[in-house]
Amino acid sequence: MDVTKSTCGACGANFRKDGTCPDCVSAPEASELREVRERLARRKTRVVEQLTDGGKDKDAEFFAIILVETAAEFFALSPSMADDFGLQSGDLYGGVVVFGGTNRLKWSLKHGFVADVSYCTERFLSRYKLLMH
Repeated sequence: MDVTKSTCGACGANFRKDGTCPDCVSAPEASELREVRERLARRKTRVVEQLTDGGKDKDAEFFAIILVETAAEFFALSPSMADDFGLQSGDLYGGVVVFGGTNRLKWSLKHGFVADVSYCTERFLSRYKLLMH
């Protein structure tokens, strides 16, 4: 299989083109990971459009893409969690954006990404803690 130059943080192996580690991810897990990434890709595009007034705000577009890509990683654990990713509310210029539905992830200029514990499942919170540390 072809590999990219990206390597797995857990074992150091080169990732496959689909972004999975040949040493850490089994075939069923790789299939689920592909599904998660496909679902998130569709949702990320929609969220960037919402934050940039349908793509009209070119000044905010680059920042919105980075913010959305980063936020989506918190929802990349399972297909159902990927389906929860979306824009709850957001104002890039006001400095506060809230992602998710059942699980809510808030970003602000002052605090960065913070999980809204009262709205998050234990599974999401464990993913949040893993990515934040």
